[in-house]
Amino acid sequence: VEGKSRLLEKVRNALKPGESQIVITDLMFDTGATAPELRRWVNAETIPVFAYSMNELTTELIRLGFVIRTADDESRLYRKMIIDAWKQYLTTLDTDSLPPAIGRQLVHDAQFWSSRIEAMDAGALRCARVVAVRNA
Repeated sequence: VEGKSRLLEKVRNALKPGESQIVITDLMFDTGATAPELRRWVNAETIPVFAYSMNELTTELIRLGFVIRTADDESRLYRKMIIDAWKQYLTTLDTDSLPPAIGRQLVHDAQFWSSRIEAMDAGALRCARVVAVRNA
């Protein structure tokens, strides 16, 4: 999302004061990251990607009056979920009757998810989960 600070401020304003909780799970990377794997992933995305790091997110939430309860890197779990989902999906395909157009789309989708995994494996992309509470 472009303009993350404005979005987070609107979310904060929509929450009732006194222990309202926000959970954010998102893909994050540093603004200055230059890993080629990250560039491939950004280019593979179908919508614009805007850099935001875990540090930027937690700093902004604190500025807005949230107390951070957890800030976890869940990249390993997310990576495993991607691999497991593809394994499961591929076992359901009847490749003998697969139309060529569907086959091309599967290759495209596999490359997309592969680029995401490669960026995470390179340490340039993280799947983060942050839980914060608005106390006031």
